[in-house]
Amino acid sequence: MRPVKSHKFLGVIIDEELRFKEQLASAVAKGTKYALACRRLAKPSLGIKNKFTCTLFNSVVIPKMLYGVNVWGAKMTASLGKRAGRKGQGKILERVLHTHAITTSGAMRTTATDTAVAHANLTPMPFTLHKISHQRNRHKSPLHFLVKAFGTHPKNTEEILPLRRSPKWTPNVTTLIADKKEDAIRDAERADEVTQIFTDRSGYQGGIGAAVVLRGRGKPERVLHFHLGSNKHYTVFNGEQIGMLLGIELLRKEHNVQSVYMGVDNQATILTTTSSHSSSSHSLTDMFTDSLNSILDKHDLPHLAIHWKAAEGDSSPVEQLPTSLRKRRTLAVLPYSKAALIQSFNAKLKAEIKADFTSTERGKCLWRLDPTMLSSKFAALATSPSTTTSRALRKLNHPHA
Repeated sequence: MRPVKSHKFLGVIIDEELRFKEQLASAVAKGTKYALACRRLAKPSLGIKNKFTCTLFNSVVIPKMLYGVNVWGAKMTASLGKRAGRKGQGKILERVLHTHAITTSGAMRTTATDTAVAHANLTPMPFTLHKISHQRNRHKSPLHFLVKAFGTHPKNTEEILPLRRSPKWTPNVTTLIADKKEDAIRDAERADEVTQIFTDRSGYQGGIGAAVVLRGRGKPERVLHFHLGSNKHYTVFNGEQIGMLLGIELLRKEHNVQSVYMGVDNQATILTTTSSHSSSSHSLTDMFTDSLNSILDKHDLPHLAIHWKAAEGDSSPVEQLPTSLRKRRTLAVLPYSKAALIQSFNAKLKAEIKADFTSTERGKCLWRLDPTMLSSKFAALATSPSTTTSRALRKLNHPHA
């Protein structure tokens, strides 16, 4: 067996010193190849629109260029942090980003990278590397590295099972969703069931909560409320699920229930009660359907009908609760939602990109000219005209002499 200085294994070139210089050069060459291919597709006269070139870059160029970056770029991202891809040996990765940003924005080739990237609505390379590192928890990785890098502990995060239900499982609920919002409101007003349950959720001042009202003929209204925690850990979707669970708890304490109307104002939450697919927060839905079995047996009911109530304004019974009662908080500990953690990370990443862009004099100047930069509104305005017109407008916006 003859020793060699480097060897390609599973798509990654490993050298004898584990510096990954050959792999980095190969990644830049591959990224440049695909970036130039995108340039040929994005001709001003007959080429594709700018929003499609951004989609091609994020879905084709980045995955091809940064394949295996969790392995060959781990030391780079660990030592440089948010400067990785802008300083050190990873600086050459920004050449590919600059090439594509010039193609998308139509700017001059001597335009600064941060300016071209901002006008092209692309993510700077350091934050792209950080985002990919954050996404590595989708695969099997050392847990101690994930905990150190992102502060996420497995015990605090929800567990998503690959198989939730048996193939023979049949739901114990029926869903009734009206075609129009007006029809749903009218159906809720005409409901004649003896027992009526209305749920609602709220995302107020950074917190997620839920409330439920149970109405019975000749009986006073009964109310339950629950505070999950911060919107960094939970979503309003989780609040709606908790509201349904609270409704089940109120129904458990009732006697001689003949008919039940449950109104929920979120269609996605209603549809999850009859789905067997695994997704974020499915454990709360499973808890609801499992608890419902005993309640249906107790009251001798064949199933529970869940209606989309689509309450408008303050017409919902939950919205008619006193303000002091709706704001009362009951703290509890539930596993963090994966969807909420991803949303929180993306929001934090956008804020960091904005702070990084406005930290330079050039960025401050552009921000004063157009405060909508680095937003979806700016991207929509920039891509709404034709390709030629949008590129001309971007050139006028560049502080480039």
